[in-house]
Amino acid sequence: MKLYCKWVVLIFAVLHLAGCASKNPIEAILNPLDGIEEVLVDKGKPIKLEMYIDANTDINPDDSGQASPLEVRVYQFENINDFQRKDFFSLYQGASKPEGLLDEQYLILLPGGNESISTDLNPRTRYIGVVAAYRDIDESSWRDSLQVRDSRGFLSRIISSQRAMRIDVVAERSAIEMVEGE
Repeated sequence: MKLYCKWVVLIFAVLHLAGCASKNPIEAILNPLDGIEEVLVDKGKPIKLEMYIDANTDINPDDSGQASPLEVRVYQFENINDFQRKDFFSLYQGASKPEGLLDEQYLILLPGGNESISTDLNPRTRYIGVVAAYRDIDESSWRDSLQVRDSRGFLSRIISSQRAMRIDVVAERSAIEMVEGE
């Protein structure tokens, strides 16, 4: 009988606390850790994305072989699947945004030039993607993506002291590539 009473008290306490913490106590019981990540990760210090983009001198050649400027788009995603499935024109023309898109930025990269982007990552960002608008899209490697290091899991997000992520991007003649920097 004592064991039964302990269980009743425990269930009552959980329901009571769940009711105090959420507008929907049933949802709080079913997802007890939902939202805890935002409480435990320091909200005052978002993770900073530092991206450095370098272009080779022969990028994006025109019909005569002369290098041309290259438009580069940088995306933040919560889910990368739709980004990886879509073709270039679906992404570039933007008729329908990829699922999981949280932020996007555009820049024009001159041959031999370099650019940098410094921005706060959306707290839900799990992937960074880039798209380069090469003239010969069929013969180029126009897309790349990278998982945000701080999204490996719940515990990693709690104990990580990482406050910045550096990504180096190289735009080659007909390919764009991202690597996580040091």
